[in-house]
Amino acid sequence: MVKLENLNLESICIVIPAYNEELRLPIYQFRQFIEQNLICFCFINDGSIDNTEILLKQFKAEFPNKILVVTNSTNKGKAESVRIGITEALMWKPFKYVGYFDADLATPLNEIYNLLDALENNSKYRFALGTRLNRLGAEIKRNQFRHYIGRIFATIASLVLKMPVYDSQCGAKLIETDLAKDIFSEPFYSKWLFDVELLARVRNNYSTEILIEVPLKKWEEIGKTKITKRDLFVLPFEFYKISKKYNHH
Repeated sequence: MVKLENLNLESICIVIPAYNEELRLPIYQFRQFIEQNLICFCFINDGSIDNTEILLKQFKAEFPNKILVVTNSTNKGKAESVRIGITEALMWKPFKYVGYFDADLATPLNEIYNLLDALENNSKYRFALGTRLNRLGAEIKRNQFRHYIGRIFATIASLVLKMPVYDSQCGAKLIETDLAKDIFSEPFYSKWLFDVELLARVRNNYSTEILIEVPLKKWEEIGKTKITKRDLFVLPFEFYKISKKYNHH
């Protein structure tokens, strides 16, 4: 396991998009992790209409050198919030890696080290994707129906991307900063499938060989999905948009 002390003290920043998370944000878990680690966090308050902004600013006051808070004046959605967060993080400090995790911490923060290991132990990899692969020795707690829907989704994503990605939608990613600066430079065409679009940008501008999927040791579904039945009808169109935009060669 890579020791963070061996890296620059300001090596990693994780972006956390947050929309109306006042009552759900696991501040205690974030606080405990930040106290024990050197990693920085960039929280994006995505136009919340509750007290998320106040909560985040109070939290930042506890760790002014480790936390950046950015507020969107209106709700822009996860895709644009993550993009803004990555951009702001890159301007904040000279990090070696940036990434993003979901605010509910379905992926525990300790999994950052597994993603980091994959990148630090092989110089050809520049983008690590957390993967919810249920296997011996892992704790992956996921609703069965959503698991099977996810497998269908992953199969379609693989066909569209023309790469064997197992889990494009897992909300745990870690990316080398030079690469992140490039692939997050433009807004995404897809609202829901920006993770898929991100991989398409890597494939077209670099190579799939710099990508590595890292099986998570622990992941737990928290709360209900924000995706509605209506969204499921929109997804095929979103896949089509990505395919039309990026599959031009």
